Amino acid sequence: SSLEKAGFVKLIAISVIIVVIFLEFFNSINSTHNNINVGSSNNNTNTEITLSLNWASIPSAVGVLAFSFVCHDSSFLLYNTLSNPTKMRFFKLSFYGIFIAITFTLCLSIPAYLTFGNSVESNILNNYNIYNPLIIAI
Repeated sequence: SSLEKAGFVKLIAISVIIVVIFLEFFNSINSTHNNINVGSSNNNTNTEITLSLNWASIPSAVGVLAFSFVCHDSSFLLYNTLSNPTKMRFFKLSFYGIFIAITFTLCLSIPAYLTFGNSVESNILNNYNIYNPLIIAI
């Protein structure tokens, strides 16, 4: 009940952040055509995108991924709260939950990477102009 309300509030907050990132992405596309990069905090118009693998950053990335999905301790609670707890229903619940999490992650990361290119920071929101009213709102 209260956990469900908190989860709903989190989903709304993440959805608002995704909408703002998409708005800033389209704003940066429009401003790139005018040679003005409004979305960048340092007004750097360098949005070069390269696909390469930085081997030195792999241990850090594995650590981030390992601690990102720390919901495994809640899985027993979720299983016990199902009205008819079967393995198939729990599998569907887990699958849809992970699918939604991956979808939100991709909706956050792809437009931000396309906006800032190789200069994107690890915290996506740090790339945006701190005086932008949309960024202040989130």
